Amino acid sequence: MEKSISRRGFVMAAGAVGAMATLPVIARAADVTWDDEADVVVCGVGTAGAPAAITAAENGSDVYMFEKRDWIGGCLRRCGGGFMAAGTSVQEKLGIDDDPSMMAEYLIALAGDYGDADVINAYCENAAPTFEWIIAPESEGGLGGEPLDEWEFSKKGPDEYWIGPGLNIGGTPVYYDDLGLSDDYRPRCHWFKPNLDDVDPGDRLYAFYSEGDSAYGEPQGGTGLWKPFADRLDKLGIRIDTQTELVGLVQDEDTGEIRGVICSQGGITKTVKSRQGVMLATGGFANDQDCYETFTGQQYAEPTAQQSETGGYIAGQADGAAIKAGMAAGAALAFPVLGNNGGLRINKNAQVMGWDGEPIPRLYAAGRAAGGYAGNSYPSCGFYVGTGITFGRIAGRQLAGLDGWE
Repeated sequence: MEKSISRRGFVMAAGAVGAMATLPVIARAADVTWDDEADVVVCGVGTAGAPAAITAAENGSDVYMFEKRDWIGGCLRRCGGGFMAAGTSVQEKLGIDDDPSMMAEYLIALAGDYGDADVINAYCENAAPTFEWIIAPESEGGLGGEPLDEWEFSKKGPDEYWIGPGLNIGGTPVYYDDLGLSDDYRPRCHWFKPNLDDVDPGDRLYAFYSEGDSAYGEPQGGTGLWKPFADRLDKLGIRIDTQTELVGLVQDEDTGEIRGVICSQGGITKTVKSRQGVMLATGGFANDQDCYETFTGQQYAEPTAQQSETGGYIAGQADGAAIKAGMAAGAALAFPVLGNNGGLRINKNAQVMGWDGEPIPRLYAAGRAAGGYAGNSYPSCGFYVGTGITFGRIAGRQLAGLDGWE
C-alpha cells in the first residue's frame, strides 16, 4: 500500500465488506451462457461512461452500454456545466498562469490522509488534455464543446464567497493560504455554454438555464457540456440500452479476470460477454441504505419530496450498484467512510484494485463509483465532473488496448 494513502480508510472499509447485507450476483464464466457480447461493456451512460465508450470506440472497439434510467447523461447532463483543469488554452487566453502541478499541490493538501496522491496527480496531468479534447473542433478530433470565456469566482471574506477554485463549499471555506499554500489562487473551473434546446426529460434539478437566468451570472449548464458527448455517441452508433440495471459481474474463477456483466432489462436477466473489459460508471452509493449505513456509520435518510419530484442528484440513482458489483469481485474500497466521496479503489489508469494491491484484470471504474480523488471535502465546482470525464477517458484508452495516458 502506497505511503501516501491513509490505511485507516481501507481498514474500516475491509471490515465493512463482511457486514453488507447483500452483494450482487458474481457468476463463474464457465457457467454462463451469453446472450450478447461486445469488445467493451460500459455500465452507466453519464459523466464517466460516455467518455470511456467514445474513446474506446474511436480506437476500434465495439462498445455496448446500458443505463438504469430511461434517459442518458446522468449527473453530467444535470450539473452546472463546469470542468476543473489547470494549464488550459482558455486560461492562457485570459492571461491566467497555471499548471497541473499547482492544482495537484492544492488537491493533495486538501485531501490530506484521505486521498491517493497518484490518482490525484494523474487527474491533474490529464485534465487539461481532456478539456482540450472536449473543446477542439470535430475536424481536429475533438468533440466541439463550447466553454464560456469568462468566469465568476469568490473573494475571501466572512460573508462573501461562492464556488471558487480554492474553496470547500461542503463546510468551512478552505483557501490556498489556509493550507499553507500561496494565496494567489487561479480560476480553474471552466464553465460551458448551455444547450438551450435540451429541456427534456424535465425531472432534473439542474437541467436547463434560460438566457439571462442563471445563479452564476451568465447562462451555462451541464446540458451544454453533455451535448458534445451525446452527439458523438450517436455519430459513432454505439449501442445503448436504457432502463437496464447492473446486477453483477461474470468472473473467471481461475484468473480473476472479469469476462462480462449480468444486467436486468425489464425484469429479464441478460448476460453480456466483454472481450476486452468492463467499465463501471453507474455512480455513487449515497442513495443506497445498506451501503450508506455500513460505510459511513450514519443513519440513512430517504430523499426528500423535492428531490424525488425534481430528480435531484441521487433520486433513483446513486444506488451503489457498481460499488457492490466490484466488491463481490474482490475490489478494495477507497475511503467510503467519507460519504459519497468514496468508492472502489482505482489506480492512475482507472483499473479497479483488489485487496491484494493488484488490479482486477479487465475491470475499470471512474466517476462517483470510484474513490481516492478527495478527502472529506468538496474542492471546487467542476471537480467531480473533471475527475469523472478524465478517468473515463483514461479507462477508454486502456479498454481499447492503449496506454491509459496520452
